[in-house]
Amino acid sequence: MGRRIRAHFGVRFAGATKLRRALEAARGNEWAGFQLFYPMREAEVRGSTGLDLVESMLAVFKEVTSVMNLCMQTKLREPQAGDGG
Repeated sequence: MGRRIRAHFGVRFAGATKLRRALEAARGNEWAGFQLFYPMREAEVRGSTGLDLVESMLAVFKEVTSVMNLCMQTKLREPQAGDGG
């Protein structure tokens, strides 16, 4: 048991660079991850088309793919210029 567990919960987003550094500093034999939460008011959702919402989610996914790859064993293909979306 004597293993020390380092956990950070509820940390506010301080920028992509700090997030990347934190994940790169994680040891390979330990869990590391992040959770992305972007709240939308009901009026925003109702005022959007389904396509708007899907495109917004895909844009966020595109932005965080490189950071997600720092947390996963199976890497995702990172979007390239001209991939669309």
